[in-house]
Amino acid sequence: MTADKLVDREQVERFLRGLGLQKPEEVIRQVVRVLRKETASSLYRLYTGKREKDGSTRTPICGKGTVYKVKKLYEKGELARYLAYLDSLADIELEDERNKQDRAGLLTSTRAPSAYEERPEGLRIESTDFRAWPSSEGVWRNVACLRVRNTRVDVPKVSHGFLEVIAPELPQVKSPSELHWTDTEPILADQTAEPAEILPTLARDLDVCFTILPEEHETNQAADTSPSPVEPGTASATTVPQWQGVSQRIGEPMIEHPMLSAYRAARRRTGGKGCWIATGRALIRPDTAGQAYLPPGECTVLIRVLSDEGVEDVKIFRLTSPETWEGLRLEEMED
Repeated sequence: MTADKLVDREQVERFLRGLGLQKPEEVIRQVVRVLRKETASSLYRLYTGKREKDGSTRTPICGKGTVYKVKKLYEKGELARYLAYLDSLADIELEDERNKQDRAGLLTSTRAPSAYEERPEGLRIESTDFRAWPSSEGVWRNVACLRVRNTRVDVPKVSHGFLEVIAPELPQVKSPSELHWTDTEPILADQTAEPAEILPTLARDLDVCFTILPEEHETNQAADTSPSPVEPGTASATTVPQWQGVSQRIGEPMIEHPMLSAYRAARRRTGGKGCWIATGRALIRPDTAGQAYLPPGECTVLIRVLSDEGVEDVKIFRLTSPETWEGLRLEEMED
């Protein structure tokens, strides 16, 4: 192994940054694949959006400047070390595929190969789903989420998910942003989320982005204010449960949940347009999560799923931040 050989992702990203390429490595890889004629796409398609004949919209993965900067470096031979790294990955994948075919051949006499033998073991992003559902606080969200599966059959994976906006440039958006796992409690923080443990062969849902439904969908889930059967004058008889220091005395007007107030404020501020990246802060206080807000329009986002062992799966999606809540879209982009 020579000293100049790139052997891991950290070295690769440091090498690309040294050449002035700040976009994620996955984006640079797609440009290189076109330059090497490994895909039927073109450089023009990488940086232009266009309505296709089938009615779909092609979203650029980066700007024209990035594409032609990579092209210039490629033609000058300055990407040689990176190309060697990509070739080594291809060799590893080919060897893995041969090994899997060999294992499958040995197993056919007793059983068919399982679905987990068809691809390298680890975390895999499987599918996209949308759910409009109310929280216990009366807030209705339309959430785009991804199903993430642990294809290992022996060990659990402690997992994190991250979203990075790669095109167009949105300076006001904090990127990358750590995403919230559906069945965990959100944390009121900009760059922190509770990790999820995914057991062997099982899957969990990762929230990606959400819109806020109109006010007519709200339900006020304030605590019951009917008198409790205890002695008058005690705390239990004169107050109802508190939310972050907000209490209500019996007979006074209903106090709405602070989260419901935050969602109403966010909806007023945006006119009900656009969506939020599903960070903990955005899910709890969207009115103070401007760095997670995506204005109406299409953008290209990169989503990484990581475990304690490193990057497990990466996919690029076209995200449509809508004019109205039901227009939210999240579609995987093909090569």
